[in-house]
Amino acid sequence: MDHSSAPAPAAAVTGIGPRVVTALVLIALVVVTLWFGSTQLLAGIFGIFLLLAAHEWAGLVGLGRVGRLSYAGATALLSAGLALMLMRGLDVRLAAWVAVSWWGMACAVIVAAQQGRNLLPSSLAVLLVIGWLILLPCYAALLSLHAASHSLLLGLMVLIWSADTAAFFAGRAWGVRRLASRVSPGKTWAGAIAALAAGALIGVGIMVGLDPAVGSRAGAVALSGSVVVAASIVGDLFESLMKRRRGIKDSGALLPGHGGILDRIDSLLAAAPVYALGFAPLVSP
Repeated sequence: MDHSSAPAPAAAVTGIGPRVVTALVLIALVVVTLWFGSTQLLAGIFGIFLLLAAHEWAGLVGLGRVGRLSYAGATALLSAGLALMLMRGLDVRLAAWVAVSWWGMACAVIVAAQQGRNLLPSSLAVLLVIGWLILLPCYAALLSLHAASHSLLLGLMVLIWSADTAAFFAGRAWGVRRLASRVSPGKTWAGAIAALAAGALIGVGIMVGLDPAVGSRAGAVALSGSVVVAASIVGDLFESLMKRRRGIKDSGALLPGHGGILDRIDSLLAAAPVYALGFAPLVSP
């Protein structure tokens, strides 16, 4: 997900139409499914997106057609086992901490790439395992959040969408200084700052909606909302780094105007475990 963009020439604006239509359709489907669907239904729907994302990740790390299908199949088995363990009482915090640990290392990889150093592992096996560290904890977090409260999960989506929208418009209006020019040249500091501010404001709004007795938690929730958005930016940048490594623009071509599944959920992959670990406990009534 493109969190912040530098001003673009008029010709680039022509691609916004399909992007907006696709985004609106996806948002409508997500909201209806999250609100009215059961957690079991969501496990299946999220599982399909997980498999598509796993297929794209296998392509990003260099696997061919058979390898991509095999990796997606292995991911299906792992995700099914994970969903079963969650339904039997597995604490999602374990998976969330695994994800947070990985994304901390991803920050170091991104900073090094911006400095011209490559810390990405060259081992194909390691890269495939990293794919599972990215995909599976997010899947676990989404299911656990929905099981706890439909509103909590919808709040995560609103938080990410709001931050992305704020970053997009701030980046176009004021984006001059690049956030990470060697990783994702289109992202700017103005967009990132707007996203973090939106995270704080929307985070407090989510808390008020779930528990009107705000009390002394507003400051902690605002900070936590910004941290979730910061994680989403890291997820966005890491996927951009992986695409640059392969010399491609999009992870796939499934979604008109948006590229592939990973292009659409890269922010969510990093944000969901952080939200489940630090934000959701603060705002749960």
